[in-house]
Amino acid sequence: MTSPIESMIDAACVCLKCEKPGPPGSCGCWIKMRCPGCGKVKLIERDNDVAGDPPDATEVRIHCPDCNSGDFDAPIYVGADGKELPH
Repeated sequence: MTSPIESMIDAACVCLKCEKPGPPGSCGCWIKMRCPGCGKVKLIERDNDVAGDPPDATEVRIHCPDCNSGDFDAPIYVGADGKELPH
């Protein structure tokens, strides 16, 4: 549940890319990046190229620089239902 002040802030927000009103990430221009190691979360601009982010993905899970062990980490894309998507 959001507080009244959070609702007021969300109502005043607009996407910097498409100018659609709403809370950050609500327009689809952005995707949530989450580190499975430490849980850090960051909103990043969605990659709409042919080999980019799947259109129905709401989150990408990949290790942050602090948690990466030095190998090549493959991103895991997750949909709104919390299930992994093929990429």
